[in-house]
Amino acid sequence: MEYNNITGIIYDCIFLGVIYFNKDTVKSVLSKYCDDSDDIFEYYNIIEEKQIFPPKHLYPFFYYDGEFPSVLSDYFRCNGYYDQYTFEYFISLIEKKDEFKKFTVNLLLRDLPQEMKNNILNMSKKMLYDEVLKKLSYTDEIIMNVLNMLNDFDSFIDDIIDYFYKIKPVICDLHQQFKKKIEEEFAIFQTDECINNLGRFLNIEISALKSSDFSFCLIHKYVCLSKTNKNNKNLGFITGISLKKAIDCFFIYNNITLETFINALGNSIRYNVVIQLNKHGALTSSQLSRILNVSNTAMRRHIDILFNEYVIKISNQTNREIYFSINESYFKYILPKFKDFIKTLSKDDDYYDAITKKVKES
Repeated sequence: MEYNNITGIIYDCIFLGVIYFNKDTVKSVLSKYCDDSDDIFEYYNIIEEKQIFPPKHLYPFFYYDGEFPSVLSDYFRCNGYYDQYTFEYFISLIEKKDEFKKFTVNLLLRDLPQEMKNNILNMSKKMLYDEVLKKLSYTDEIIMNVLNMLNDFDSFIDDIIDYFYKIKPVICDLHQQFKKKIEEEFAIFQTDECINNLGRFLNIEISALKSSDFSFCLIHKYVCLSKTNKNNKNLGFITGISLKKAIDCFFIYNNITLETFINALGNSIRYNVVIQLNKHGALTSSQLSRILNVSNTAMRRHIDILFNEYVIKISNQTNREIYFSINESYFKYILPKFKDFIKTLSKDDDYYDAITKKVKES
């Protein structure tokens, strides 16, 4: 794994504007995949004090509805190779005004037939408003800004570039300020546990991840974008500083149910595996086989079930052995579901409190 900070800095320049214009939407989307104690806008709040934000009329380029990415985020994602990126290269892509305009129109007006999008530039301002923009599900503010943008696109591009030149040194200073935090997070990313989880999350071979390049974002703490390199077959990843937390939450949030919990721990051997891991901290499959007097083949099968249900995780991996430990996040998420289930079975508060106390203690 190699680290390169420039792509993360560029994406942070973009996403600062996305949060500025769409803060409630961003919070609604990202809060599903992060820990309650994690401050989504931790680094954004530091920049906010400096009051360097895009002008209001640039809203359409940063607009985010929670489903489709902003124009600038998607333009960054779709254009260029990872190892080509410098700040100047990114600006040069925006300066290709005809290409950028076509991309912007196609994304903002994606619900319109292509024939209508092709004719937009030939419409009068009134016709554009009455026959096109008014029919879209945008706010009046967005519609008016899109209308003005389409009639004076070149000057809007100049304003975007001017904004990026103003915000770049501020974002660079932020990355320098938290350089140690980024280095620590990159070290974590290179651990076996994190590589395995990231591979499962992205459905990418572990060997491909180990040869990839990485760049971290601070403003968007949970982003995960991949781009190909021009000069080799390796991938380049733009990842948020808290992506590891988000991946852990994503797996559990999307997969944990009482049914999967019962399937995982409803077997006496798997139940005792969890008890032993809780007692010893981390053990290998062969160590668990000896402790519980179970064959190695059977133990590997039970380990696979617990691992695939996210009950346990890989805590360390050597050339010959894999050590497993309890996935604390799993039990944090299952406890409220279990409590709700018990509560529906009994209206006796004393019984309910006694059961949930026993669950917590175990």
